[in-house]
Amino acid sequence: MMALRRFAGRAQVAAPPLRAAAAWMSTSMEDEMTSILLRDLEATSVKIDDTSGGCGAMFAIHCESPLFAGKRLVQQHRMVNDALKTHIADIHGLTINTKITPEA
Repeated sequence: MMALRRFAGRAQVAAPPLRAAAAWMSTSMEDEMTSILLRDLEATSVKIDDTSGGCGAMFAIHCESPLFAGKRLVQQHRMVNDALKTHIADIHGLTINTKITPEA
C-alpha cells in the first residue's frame, strides 16, 4: 500500500516498506552466487554484498581464485561474469574485485 506524504507543500508517494521476502530472495541469490563461484572458479574466498539495501538489484563481489593466475584483470572479471551469467541478467549493477590466490 502506497502512502502519500506532504513535503514542502507537495504530495509525494512514499515507497512501500522493504518486504521480508525481498530480503530473503537477496540472501538466497547471494548464497547461490557464492556456491557457483566456489565450484566453477575453485575460489578460495568469496564475499558477496548486496549494495542495493536488500532488494537484490546491485552487488559487490570479491572473489579469490588460483584460476586467475596468468590472466589479465579483464579476463578475471569475464570469468566471474561467465560463471554468474544467469544471475547477472537480473542484476542492475555489479562491482567485481578479483584477486589471485597463490597455489599451495
